Amino acid sequence: MNKPVWFCQEFGTDGMVVINAEVDLGPGAGVVGYSRYLHPFELDNAVDPQGMFGLIISDMSAVMGRLTAPTQPESRACAFGQHDEAASA
Repeated sequence: MNKPVWFCQEFGTDGMVVINAEVDLGPGAGVVGYSRYLHPFELDNAVDPQGMFGLIISDMSAVMGRLTAPTQPESRACAFGQHDEAASA
């Protein structure tokens, strides 16, 4: 699994701020994204706008950190547990 890719952009005519994080889970697993939208009034009315922005990013980081790529077994036999040579003989 790769590290999340972060980007931020202004959206629309009223200045909405969009914070996006995407993570590539690997071949065949796809890409997962998480977006948060902030209206400028939310930042204007916040006591600590930078702290609020940091809190949102840390919350998003925690969510993205919980994502894991599914592990792929080396062979189909390993997918069902340890293969014991002695037991099959």
